[in-house]
Amino acid sequence: MQGIVGPIPRGAREVSLVSDAEVEAAAKAMYEFNLKAACEAIDRLSFDPMEVPTFVNNLKDQSETAQVLIFYSYLDDRVKSIIALHMRDLSSQGAQDKLFGTNGPLNTFSSRILLSYHLGWLTVDQKERLDAFRKVRNEFAHRAFQIDFTTPTIASHIARLDYTSTGIFEGLSKSVPRISVHPTVLANLVLLALKTFEQLLVLPIAKTFHVDPHAVINKNPALLRTVQHSLIESLLSTGTERWPEPTDGP
Repeated sequence: MQGIVGPIPRGAREVSLVSDAEVEAAAKAMYEFNLKAACEAIDRLSFDPMEVPTFVNNLKDQSETAQVLIFYSYLDDRVKSIIALHMRDLSSQGAQDKLFGTNGPLNTFSSRILLSYHLGWLTVDQKERLDAFRKVRNEFAHRAFQIDFTTPTIASHIARLDYTSTGIFEGLSKSVPRISVHPTVLANLVLLALKTFEQLLVLPIAKTFHVDPHAVINKNPALLRTVQHSLIESLLSTGTERWPEPTDGP
């Protein structure tokens, strides 16, 4: 049975009701709408990193063993918290225990990182850095106070954590000339936490709304600004040399 209008004659060209420019404009508007919605979704997440500067400052004078074990415990807990934010039906402690508890599938740092990577919530570079830190932690946990950052098996993993090649330490020193930021192990761990938090907060939501995660970061949602402020404040306090403040007069 033919339609009311009748069949389109063979060889005839179907006329579009809208122009390519209009389709492109509508697609752009939809993308911007999704991008705005993604930023709003991030800001609704319940994540507070404001304790990090005090936490890191207290670690500065601790032994290498203490720095590694305590920072690992902190990062593990925060990774678990962020992953839980993106999952459903975890309002009860019982539900959380089934997932993150002793017999749960996500009861270890390794399993949490592996899941996050395969879901596209962490980049391969960040996964490899986190795995390197996990190996450092395991060495210190089994040989506490018997090894240090120069121990060959440790040094190779520490090198994988180094963010110096990214130019971030040089950039910070130029931005804040009064402070010289050194790439100490603790400073690199702070950067590891910052990048991990950013990715775990942004990538899952960017995937949900089908937007570029870099575009979300460029929009700089309020929660990301808070995370960056806290972590950068922590970074500036690690292994720094503070120059005397300039004084007026001769």
